[in-house]
Amino acid sequence: MRKIGLFIGMVFLIAATGEGADNKFDLQCSGTKTIKSLWVEKAEQYTIVYRINLGEKKWCEGECKAINDFHAIQPGFLTFRANVGNISSGHDRVDRETGAHMRGETVQGGRGVDSKVVWSWEGQCERAEFSGFPKLETKF
Repeated sequence: MRKIGLFIGMVFLIAATGEGADNKFDLQCSGTKTIKSLWVEKAEQYTIVYRINLGEKKWCEGECKAINDFHAIQPGFLTFRANVGNISSGHDRVDRETGAHMRGETVQGGRGVDSKVVWSWEGQCERAEFSGFPKLETKF
């Protein structure tokens, strides 16, 4: 009888502490954003907040107007997006061991190298309490 009571107590404890709470969190990332092209090279500070629900494999950024599926969830990395195309390519990921944030986008506007623009974000992310996915009121 005591074992049953202990088991029921553990079930209530798990429910009370929010099962899966470790799978929901925000990442607050900041660092340096650089923009490079044949005509421009500049650097500025950036801050990005990601809202993450690993259980649902969903994430959003900033005001969260779009909730996205992860490109990949791996033991060492969370990859938000990765794409390679003829005109543009990009990646956005966080190292789960070090917190390093790496994001890059390249756009080739025309045939020559003078139309290529490269954006790069490099910084650090810190875990924060999950602020939730917003409930958007839409017209349709």
